[in-house]
Amino acid sequence: MRHALVAGALTMALALRIVIEAQSHPQPAPANSRAPVPRRVILLSVDAAADWIIDRLIKEGKAPTFARLAREGASAESMIGAMPSLTAVAHATLWTGTWSRFHGIVGNNLSILPRAEHTVLEQQRGFDSQLLTAEPVWITAARAGKRVLVLQATGAYPFQGTFGGRLLQFDVYSNRLTLPGHIEAALNDGTHRFVLGDTELTIRGGGGRTLTLTSRGTSATLVAGRGGAFGDPLPIVVNGREVGVRFRLVDYDPATGAFHLLHGAGFLITTNQESALARFRSVAGGMIGEQFVDVYQQGRFGRTLAEDGSGEAEEWLAEVLSTNQEYFERALGFAAEREWDLLVDYVPNFDAAAHALVGMIDPASSAYTSPRAERAWRRLAEVFGRTVDSFVAELRQRFPEATLIVTGDHGMEGTARNVLPNVALRKAGLLALTPDHEIDLAGSKAVFVGEKGNMVFVNSTDWKGGTVAPSNVEDVKRAAAAALLAIRDPRTGAPAVRAVYDVGIDMGLGIGGAAAGDLYFDPAPNYDARGTLTGDLDVTDMPPTGSGEHGQVPWRRKLQTIFYASGRGVARGKNLGTMQAIDVAPTVAKLLRIPPPKDAIGRAIDLR
Repeated sequence: MRHALVAGALTMALALRIVIEAQSHPQPAPANSRAPVPRRVILLSVDAAADWIIDRLIKEGKAPTFARLAREGASAESMIGAMPSLTAVAHATLWTGTWSRFHGIVGNNLSILPRAEHTVLEQQRGFDSQLLTAEPVWITAARAGKRVLVLQATGAYPFQGTFGGRLLQFDVYSNRLTLPGHIEAALNDGTHRFVLGDTELTIRGGGGRTLTLTSRGTSATLVAGRGGAFGDPLPIVVNGREVGVRFRLVDYDPATGAFHLLHGAGFLITTNQESALARFRSVAGGMIGEQFVDVYQQGRFGRTLAEDGSGEAEEWLAEVLSTNQEYFERALGFAAEREWDLLVDYVPNFDAAAHALVGMIDPASSAYTSPRAERAWRRLAEVFGRTVDSFVAELRQRFPEATLIVTGDHGMEGTARNVLPNVALRKAGLLALTPDHEIDLAGSKAVFVGEKGNMVFVNSTDWKGGTVAPSNVEDVKRAAAAALLAIRDPRTGAPAVRAVYDVGIDMGLGIGGAAAGDLYFDPAPNYDARGTLTGDLDVTDMPPTGSGEHGQVPWRRKLQTIFYASGRGVARGKNLGTMQAIDVAPTVAKLLRIPPPKDAIGRAIDLR
């Protein structure tokens, strides 16, 4: 555990700063204050807005809007997010101004509580607002009498009231009725039928490289190849509910009838004010989803750059993500029709691009080669321009009187190797498997549940079916930490895990809580944890592209994110130094001249 304690020193130092800064909250300015008070504030979070990537884009002239934000407003050197650096955790910290031990979101998936009624393996999605135990800034603002419009935010659904009509929220992610995917088949006598959800669709051949797709009496004609586009949404019924799904024809051979068809996800848009739903849907339309990284990495768009491809696969990925961005762009048209004091939004598409490409771009990844990296970088820069930089420019243009804050949840590192904690735990005698190669809790003392973050759970008797008595928990933690720190890459002999943090000791970033594991671990650069159970190797290869990943400790340079502010109440060209994610919500509250969220421990940054 010596390595863990040394690595924990940094978190303890940060803890001291947090305690000092949390002693007082900024108060609203007096009514007669002459300080400029913006009428509107926009809070935008860009998923995977890695500070190191955006710095490079600005330097190369590929992020003109962000360069302008830095010139005309205030910006941080970087911002340290939450631990682990996962989307649900980091956003809960952004929204509430406090750490995961206090807001309750410790992973993208969480353990189900109470422990006595659930096993250590059971889990639920960490994006549910009912699991958030601290108040988000949009609730604070609405309670203080501000008009709030939330176009999209993690952890906002199910909705928590309207506050006399002052709070209007939308969500498109929490009610996904069908997954995105692809279909490869061939026409039979000129037609092909398939089922999506509860609906049968028909494909018929057309002239040249076109196919016509029909669902519930509505048709869309699709053109194969790069000259085509995603068609208009077609109605799909799932469990009695209708959603619109968009399709894209990747390839079609009229001679053989063989085709490759993409389809987006079926998302049901929801709101806390039903009277606004029809108008919002008519303006915003629908999404296709950004979850096409696996399709890309599996070579379903063609040979990737890592396989010496032409770049066409990356062009397909960029098109998918740019098409998905259209929903967020159109939703701004709805925002332009409404009166609000605080607008909250979240855009995810750059995260998908970074997951797909950063493994080839980051020199720390063993998938990196210089020529490949340059080509992948050009594509990543293109996606950023089409899904982030242009979107922020549109926000500024539509709402020039608003103070704009652009931030992110986490950065992104390049990886090319998997570290397999469960294999290491099994080899150390801490994890047992059934004859069917599933986890045998009756014979297990410790387990890594991959979807819950980089945590190891002791199978203690406070969990249902647990085996480890309270008096033995510390021994199991020490044995599990030793097993993780002993993992070596067979190719290099280097350790694949560089630190382990005990939640009973390392409190610097507010880790732990009832739903958290007993140990957090930090994979070394180039490694990402996977939940594989079988085999003798505890380090394995990723696909040739590698992968951009996050989830490790947030102070790692490439996992730090951004903070930019521009508009009324913000000084020109101000350098804010290094910030913490807990500072964002109090800063938004200060701009609105309201108290910070009641659970916040961060400080309101002086932007003037």
